[in-house]
Amino acid sequence: MPWVTFSTDFDFRAKPNVLTAYKKGNTYLVSQACADQAMAARAATVADRPRSRKETENARREAETPSRLR
Repeated sequence: MPWVTFSTDFDFRAKPNVLTAYKKGNTYLVSQACADQAMAARAATVADRPRSRKETENARREAETPSRLR
């Protein structure tokens, strides 16, 4: 299951009665079938796993903390 970023709005039909709409500019973890269809339609590109909220907060704190080794 790859992470993809959508460059346009994309509707994926997993089954005839199931539709999932993906919004332009967002990154989602999708099934391989969805990723294949979206990339074939040039609506998505493969993306790296986004950082979790905790990872983002920890990186921000580390950047703001003054170094004590100076």
